[in-house]
Amino acid sequence: MSKITIFKAELTFNSYCLFNNSGGMKQKEHLYSLDRAEKGEYVVVSLGSGRGFLRRLADLGIYPGARFSVVSSGRGGGPIILSIKGSRIGIGRGMATRIIVKRM
Repeated sequence: MSKITIFKAELTFNSYCLFNNSGGMKQKEHLYSLDRAEKGEYVVVSLGSGRGFLRRLADLGIYPGARFSVVSSGRGGGPIILSIKGSRIGIGRGMATRIIVKRM
């Protein structure tokens, strides 16, 4: 797993960009908050702060580096349904905005 250093964050339609500084080379990666993710395979890049928030996500199996699938994006304002390690869980939109992911 490569080390990612936050050099700059840009917010454009709720998508973020980080620059990977491995070997002195800067490579742009497109990152999104989970509430903007469509169906597909993703990996968690970073999480918002708060001890209770982080503990709750860890209990659900969501932590930096965790891989999961978005089953339903809840476009009508409902929860986002994820498939993690064979289990399906629902994440509310408030929590989803604090989870940064990238497509695999």
